[in-house]
Amino acid sequence: MRMVAAIVSSAVASKCPSGARGGIHQTPSGCEMSLVEGGPHFGDCSLWAAAMLKRAGIRLRALAFEPLPDASALFRQSTLENGFASEVAVRTAALGSTSDSQVEMIHFHGHNVESAVRGDDFISNKPEEVTVVPNVPQVTLDEEVPTSWAAVDVLKLSVNGAERETLRGARQLLSQRRICSVLMHTQKAARGREATGSSTGKSAFSADLLQLLVEGDMDIFTHRDQGPEGGPVHPATTPADLDRVFDDPKLSQKDYILARSRASHCELARRHFGSAYGQNG
Repeated sequence: MRMVAAIVSSAVASKCPSGARGGIHQTPSGCEMSLVEGGPHFGDCSLWAAAMLKRAGIRLRALAFEPLPDASALFRQSTLENGFASEVAVRTAALGSTSDSQVEMIHFHGHNVESAVRGDDFISNKPEEVTVVPNVPQVTLDEEVPTSWAAVDVLKLSVNGAERETLRGARQLLSQRRICSVLMHTQKAARGREATGSSTGKSAFSADLLQLLVEGDMDIFTHRDQGPEGGPVHPATTPADLDRVFDDPKLSQKDYILARSRASHCELARRHFGSAYGQNG
């Protein structure tokens, strides 16, 4: 939300044309945004962003990957009813490190449509508490992000433990410096870390996550949202920095892992990141 607010503020200052709908070469610099969201559920974040950006004259291109068929269908219907079908494309698929495969999802009742790839760590002793969704297509971002997109301004992941695998499936995009910023829920990423079991596996998980972002020429931070004013961000330069946050007994839904690219063509996204999180330069 802070990133979108920073982009809208910049667009108002730049006097982006109201209702900008031109092609990529007709949209003024600073008056467009590309967003990829993994795990959007009913799409509240993407739809809110689309509405705010449209009012500010910003051209949005968004891809959303929701693995639960009923949730993605409702999200897709919302884009149609609100006039955002041309801006927001919804895919019924899970994100991962490989494509051309299917996974089994498990959804715990009462958890805001959250789902995760089923594994040994997600087996419930009470079948009535969960719904298992079989044969969900799995895709990679490397194959799904259009080649016509020069870059992804914001990659927002809420994939309940599949964050590392999703980034592994975006290695080409990262190596080509085509991802400008990444936002992840630390608590949800921790699910994937816990699934590794041993302390050695947990450290390897943090090292892998950090290395994938470093390969994208990114600065990495941890952040705890402390209310309307946000709160400080802390550089994460070693796996131990991530382990410290993952193991914090106060870890909550207000904790995030953030990354921003150093690439010159990501200057606008980097500026908006700085405005949202107080990290300029």
